[in-house]
Amino acid sequence: MRAVIILTEEQAAAIRAAALQSYPRECCGLLIGEGDAVGRVVAAPNIARDPVSHFEIDPQILFDQARSARETNMRILGHYHSHPNGRGEPSDADLLMAHDPDAVWLVAAVNGDAVSLRAFVPGNGGFREIPLET
Repeated sequence: MRAVIILTEEQAAAIRAAALQSYPRECCGLLIGEGDAVGRVVAAPNIARDPVSHFEIDPQILFDQARSARETNMRILGHYHSHPNGRGEPSDADLLMAHDPDAVWLVAAVNGDAVSLRAFVPGNGGFREIPLET
């Protein structure tokens, strides 16, 4: 079970910028790396029917990035998405989509011009927050 996730300052800044740029819609993307360290952040278009309150990553991007990650001895560690409503924890809709107990759910909560980042993993019918190191 994952205990921590590590981002560089540049990766964290890129996620914050994407959340602000997408506002009032949710942004989303993938966290690719090895172990607990994110090696790269891959932005993806939000293809959800209602991108203001939901997110969906294009399955083709998931497939392509999984293949690319394997070629560099990495894997998809999880994903990020924003909450334009400022909520800094996963929603009920997020819980319905959480199937991989080791996948990181990084939430970028937008509050005006500020974006806070928090990381979670699913389990036991909910989410457990894990430390996010930058």
